[in-house]
Parts: sequence; C-alpha cells; structure tokens
Amino acid sequence: MLRIPFKLMLTLLISAFVFALGGQELHATTLTYIVGTCKAGTQFSTIQAALNKSPAANVIEVCPGTYPEQLTIINAVTLEGVTSGISSAIQITSPATGLTTNATINGSDPAAVHVFVKNATGAVNLTNLIVDSTKNQVATDVFLVGVLYQHSSGTVNHVIARHQEAGGLGFGIYMEGGTSNPSVTVENCSVHDFDFGGIYVTGPLGPTDVVEDPGATSEIATGQITAKVLNNFVSSTTAEAHNMLFGSSTLVTVTGNLSIGAPNAAGNFGMTVDANTGSVISGNTIIGTQTGISLQDDGPFLKSNKMYQLTGDGIFVNVNLKTSQITGNTIQDTSFDGIDLNCKTVGTLVSSNTFEYLVSGYIAAPSGFPGSGTYVAVQNDVSVCP
Repeated sequence: MLRIPFKLMLTLLISAFVFALGGQELHATTLTYIVGTCKAGTQFSTIQAALNKSPAANVIEVCPGTYPEQLTIINAVTLEGVTSGISSAIQITSPATGLTTNATINGSDPAAVHVFVKNATGAVNLTNLIVDSTKNQVATDVFLVGVLYQHSSGTVNHVIARHQEAGGLGFGIYMEGGTSNPSVTVENCSVHDFDFGGIYVTGPLGPTDVVEDPGATSEIATGQITAKVLNNFVSSTTAEAHNMLFGSSTLVTVTGNLSIGAPNAAGNFGMTVDANTGSVISGNTIIGTQTGISLQDDGPFLKSNKMYQLTGDGIFVNVNLKTSQITGNTIQDTSFDGIDLNCKTVGTLVSSNTFEYLVSGYIAAPSGFPGSGTYVAVQNDVSVCP
C-alpha cells in the first residue's frame, strides 16, 4: 500500500483549499464599465450603452457630465457617479425629444419614467446621481416618475430627483412592490420640484388612490414591499402634493427625514401613512405643510416626530386604533390643532405628546380620552367630540 506522509498530505490539502478559494475569487471578480473618459477601462459614451453591454457589469462608474438619456435597468448593478478632478456632478437629463411613455404604474396608468429599474435580476444600487426631468415633454395625462423601482430591490443613496413636473402627475422617487416582496432603501436623497409626490412606497396597484377625505386612501390587497426611507430631504411648493406616501401592502421604516411644504401650497401633506402593521415612522421633522402626518390605517407607529408651523393639523387620525401608537411627538405653532382624533376610538394608544403654542392639543377626542401630554401655551388641551 502506498503511504503518504502526514506532512505531505496536509500540504496537499492546504494547496487544494487555496486553489479552490482562488477559483471562487476569480469567479466573483467585479466587472466594471466606465461611462465617459475620466477613468481607464472599458468605456462607453452613454449610460444605457453600458447597461446593455454583455456580459453585464457589476459596477458602472459614470464620469462627471450631463447625460440626456432615459434609462431602463434590468440587471443587478451598482450605478454610481464618480469624482474627476474638482467635478462630481453627474446629471441625467431629458433627451432632446423628451421622455417617452415606457411603464405602467398604479396597475393601469401610463407613465414616462426617467430612470426605470424594471424587474431587475438582483439588487440595483444608484449612488451620486442627479435625475433632472426639466423639459420632459411628457404627454397629457401621463404620469412622470424620476426614479422607479418596480418589483426590484436595491438602494438609492445620495440621489437628487428634481423637476418631475407634469401637469400635477409628477413623482420624484417611486417604489412599487409585488409578489416578489422586494426590499428597497432610499437614503440621503433630495427630492424637490415635483408636482404630486415626492417619495412614494406602494403595492403594485398604486399609491392607493386619494379619495374624499383629506389624505384618505383606498384599501387594495396587493403584494408587499419592504422599504427603509432614511435621512432624506423632500420639499414641495405645489398644492395637494404628498411629500411622502407609504401605501397599503408596505412595511416601512421611516426615520430622520426632513419634509418641507410652502405656506401658499394648500392641501399638501408631510406624510400620508397607510402602511402595514410593524411599520415605524419616527424621528422625522415636518415644517410648513398643511397636514403633518395623515394616518390612514391602523398598524403603523408614529413616534418622536416633530412638526412646526403647519397650516393645518399636526397629525390627522382617519381610523379606529387597535395597534398603532402615537407617542412622543412634538407639534409646535400650527395654525390649527395638534392631533385631530376625528372622533375615532384610540384608547390609551395616543399619549405623551407635546403641544406648544396651539389652539388645541387634541381635537375631536372620543369620550373618556385621558389626554396624556405636555401642553405649553395651548388654549384648549383637549376638545372632545360633539
């Protein structure tokens, strides 16, 4: 029998392991394409050409410049703007002929999407980009979306979405779920100059149609999407705009965002919340909208948010509560009231909120509501239902 010495056997085993590991690392090598000429590598003059190239890149680095393109992304990729010299501005603008209708949202509504992440094969990460839809030339009655993640996962980080204006049908960043239950994070982004919605998270049949009551949303049983919306800036100047909406069939964590409205923009909302149980809206700041937060469904927690100089109510409750908690929020110097309980049943789930310089702290409170909170220069701490 052939005997192999122990030390030799150990050496062979280690060599085999290293060879196998090396093979795995080779297989996992990142393929990077360059858009522009600021870096060496496989270069393209347009972003879409780099996205279409086979084999598909893991990373596409975009040199500073202006790219008049309408993009569709179907493969997993990190698309990131890079710095060259003293410049780091990567602007994706409307083509000379405008943006064409290339998607359907809300189940059946036509949309022209500037950057469309469509049923992607894996995570799509967008970083350090400006999506500017000025001169979009979108057709009448067609929605305009700056960035759309449709049934796709990934992260949108340090992206500016601006000038999504289309006759009252413009959205900045829009995330739509489905049966695949995608997960998307939007963080450190700036969204402004839209004329309907800033950051939207919805099921596949839409951002739940706004109906009758201010901010009320229809109930649609759909697939789910899980989203984190963190440390973003959203600003609206248009009447009836929704800076942020979290629709039915969504599970969201919304923290550290700044939502700003304009005093002359009647009917705009800092946040409209119709999300699933387990969603948490906390630590956000809302300034100058009409309504701060409109709660449309039982389940989400509204905790430790701050609202200043609103032209309407701080928080509007449009549903009886069994699960949602509204606690630790601060509402200061609004034109109307702190929290409008709308004669709904809330028990002790609404408590420990702070009201400063208001007409009323709680308004339309149900009979027996304890009114737990801190009141500073408030004319009526609690006003009960008639």
